[in-house]
Amino acid sequence: MPASVLFAKTQSRSNDLALVVSSDSLPIQMSAHNPDMLHAYPSPTVALVRLEDDSIARNKAVAIEDIPRGTVIFSDLALTTALLPGEKGKRCDFCHTSRTVNKALYRCTGCTSYWYCDSRCQTLAWKAHHSCLCRTYPRYVASQDYDKLLVHERVDAVLLSHLIAGHFLSKGRAKDAQHSPQMEIFMSLLPSTSPPSKTLPVCPPSAISEAQLRNLLSRFGNNNFVLSSHMNPYAHGIFPLASRFFNHSCVPNAAAKYIMKTGEPVTMAVVALRDIPAGEEVAIPYLDPALPLEDRQRDLRTSYGFGCRCALCTFQEQIDIPDGSANSESLIKATRHLHEYTGCDLAHMPAVLESLRDYSDIPEDLWPFFDRSVIPALSEPFSQASHEGSYDVALRTGHTLLAVYMLVYPPNYPQTGLHALEVAKTAWNAFVSQDNNEDETARRRLLDNLRWYLAVAREIIEVLGPEGDEGGPWEEIGLLNSLVDEQR
Repeated sequence: MPASVLFAKTQSRSNDLALVVSSDSLPIQMSAHNPDMLHAYPSPTVALVRLEDDSIARNKAVAIEDIPRGTVIFSDLALTTALLPGEKGKRCDFCHTSRTVNKALYRCTGCTSYWYCDSRCQTLAWKAHHSCLCRTYPRYVASQDYDKLLVHERVDAVLLSHLIAGHFLSKGRAKDAQHSPQMEIFMSLLPSTSPPSKTLPVCPPSAISEAQLRNLLSRFGNNNFVLSSHMNPYAHGIFPLASRFFNHSCVPNAAAKYIMKTGEPVTMAVVALRDIPAGEEVAIPYLDPALPLEDRQRDLRTSYGFGCRCALCTFQEQIDIPDGSANSESLIKATRHLHEYTGCDLAHMPAVLESLRDYSDIPEDLWPFFDRSVIPALSEPFSQASHEGSYDVALRTGHTLLAVYMLVYPPNYPQTGLHALEVAKTAWNAFVSQDNNEDETARRRLLDNLRWYLAVAREIIEVLGPEGDEGGPWEEIGLLNSLVDEQR
């Protein structure tokens, strides 16, 4: 591979992307299934947690034994999914694998709106729901009711249509519901504490009664997950057992990832981000923990009916940030301390946290880094400078942003590792853009810094493990390592 290879920036992200939007935090007893053990459920799971009573959330999933970081705690197949509009034609509507130069997708000739890998995926989708939608779907997406919806509402409307078609219809007509175990669990989830703001149009229209539709909608919006590949959202989906078990935390010890295989429904896997001792609750994030405190609490109350009392939220409620501007003198002076405190010292090998930070011990001069203005004020110039080739600016802002992520996010949070990889790619681009006649010491220092960022990225990303589309971060880390080794 020639040393002139340049990496394109794959993520220009501020802190507005949720890793996963999850479930009802107040699950109820299931009549048909043992709620205490995951192995009672027929989908592929790992019996590492059980449900226990909780004074706030009624129930919580608790580790039965010590769970090492990187362990898949839970896995389950999707009940149903729906692609984002921008992903249509780029992914198989059934298994979600991507179209590539070596893999074409085939359009349904009936509705011309769904694409599949092959006849197997098409047949499976036809049996699951598409036979009830195919004839009426073109009129549905052209209707005024559908056109008035916001983008995320359109995805949820199609998702709801898939759910109804698969479990309430037969040949396009209503039938007596014969629920699968997954559907039984979905219907056992607690309904939302507030009625839905609007009724989503479904395809075909008037497929079920208004009472049935209201019953579904009451459990629908607060139990949908945003599916992602390398933290880029591409679909919405329903995973009832995950909704049944896992509560939210802004300092989660686990996170969800999504596995795609041709000819199979998407699988969710919940992975331990750090070592979890027996008896500790296993929690996942319903939204991005780096969002401002006020935004997190508002979204949680609006979507799920509760406020979060985790260690991060409690800490942020208690601290006083007199000047949160990213250009404030106090924040600029504290930047070096931030690098040292979080272990972002390029002169020493990185030390990634293995246990949850005690937020109450964070020095007062670092509090301004929790202000809502800081992450956007760093991520935007980092992205712009990386694209424009202003590598000194990009590396300086990217390094400080990495330190902020290490301060705010819990250990081994995927976004931290992905950002470290972006900074490593920027460092490589800076290296190959230099004139060979430039100072050799400076060039070697840049390579050493690149290795530092790669070490952080590799250590964090390997915890979550392979997920989403083929390639991605794992492939980029391997390529960067080989390119750097060639410079020895």
